[in-house]
Amino acid sequence: LKNLLLLIFIISTVSTFAQKVDTLNVNQTLELINSDNSIIFIDCRDSVSFKSGHLPRAIHLDVYDDNFAQKLQLFDKNKVYLIYCRTNGRSKNMSEQMIANGFTRIYLFESGFLKWKESDYPIEIE
Repeated sequence: LKNLLLLIFIISTVSTFAQKVDTLNVNQTLELINSDNSIIFIDCRDSVSFKSGHLPRAIHLDVYDDNFAQKLQLFDKNKVYLIYCRTNGRSKNMSEQMIANGFTRIYLFESGFLKWKESDYPIEIE
């Protein structure tokens, strides 16, 4: 019975995550940057990485910052967000935390910033 309940919980969690997060590749992310100014891009890498280069219009919110939970509460839960990191580890973690906190529309840039740089797409440097 415990295993069955655990399986049901896992399936419902994965299903909830899949329903609220759309994953985008590098080309789809470029299209989004060029076509929709209302989407908020969040770079969840550390501050040194963010300052050395990030997607155009991106803001910084380190998912491992000690004050992450408090900072996340300052964001509008009804807006649309694209989350990314270097390779997709932190961004997946952050998108799961955002869903748990009631955010309703999230894109996950599955390829990460490394793939973005390899594609020679534009970056901003602080």
